[in-house]
Amino acid sequence: LPSPDRSLIDQYRGRYFYTAVQPMASIFTSRGCSFDCNFCAIWEYYERKVRYLSAEKIADQMEACEEEFIFILDDNFLVNKKRIIALCEELESRGIRKYWMTQGRTDFVADNPDIMKRLAANGLVSLLSGYESNDDDALAGLRKKSTWDKNIRANDIMADLGIFSTGIFMVRPDWTKKQFDAMYEYINSLKIGIPLITILTPLPGTQLYRSKKDQLLTNDHRLFDLLHPVLPTRLSREDFYANFARSVDAVRPSIRRAIINFVLKNPRMITKILPGVAWFYARSWRYQRMHRDPQTFLRDEQGLLNGPGAVAQLTWRDIDYPDADAPTPMVASTGGLKVVPKLWADDVRDEQSLAGAAK
Repeated sequence: LPSPDRSLIDQYRGRYFYTAVQPMASIFTSRGCSFDCNFCAIWEYYERKVRYLSAEKIADQMEACEEEFIFILDDNFLVNKKRIIALCEELESRGIRKYWMTQGRTDFVADNPDIMKRLAANGLVSLLSGYESNDDDALAGLRKKSTWDKNIRANDIMADLGIFSTGIFMVRPDWTKKQFDAMYEYINSLKIGIPLITILTPLPGTQLYRSKKDQLLTNDHRLFDLLHPVLPTRLSREDFYANFARSVDAVRPSIRRAIINFVLKNPRMITKILPGVAWFYARSWRYQRMHRDPQTFLRDEQGLLNGPGAVAQLTWRDIDYPDADAPTPMVASTGGLKVVPKLWADDVRDEQSLAGAAK
């Protein structure tokens, strides 16, 4: 496959950013995911197939980027050890020095500290990961195939290597104030530079949605943004949002420790992103001001809670969430899981080439 023609976006170069990092380039090196989390539609969309670019192709694209910072946008970059090691060798042999960030699972980090060390030596400075929960049973119910302990070990490894951690966490609509407190305490035991607190949401296209679609309080997709519970809450809506809204301030100890650690581990990079720090925090402050106000969320949903669950007057007691004994999900479009060999995108000829060969 040919590399993207980046000259087509010359007029926009400099506008792309991630947090305080600007300008930033972005590339994809794979499509799909081989895991089957029941709250995610990616693996079903790709029928659990994963296609990869080779290490050589990745290095070619990174080398073609004028920007010093690159975001590798793969749904899960940390999968194929052979490819990752080959990429490190390619970057080292070519002398490619970029700062880059990506998305990857914490269990890979916990199980492969040596590989993570080599990635950090080759420019990996930030990783976005789904920590999801502080409870092993909840993780099993989500089919996450990871554990609380691995989340903690992965965070320790990243902190030691100077890799900035962005962590996604999910609260459930049936939570009590005590469970909110436990989640925030858990996050503060870690070094998470950007903790993203979301609400478990049955997103259309997921196993979770198909099992809960008749219990939803709304079918208005504007509320399917991971910031509004679309299933009945145990707490009153006002109290639920009050506990959710305080996340902005409740996890500041984790943010503070992560930033201090990152600054100490990456002094050279910090000098490069300083111009964007004030700009990022100004934008963040405006958003956090809205997030702190529970009334913001209540206003959003006013007049929209008229879905089947609301009509049936369901309560949180009527909702059963998946547990560790939930059956293995099946791909809806095929009637069953079809696990296929990993494909290298470089080795797949396009339809035109195949047609020409047939002639």
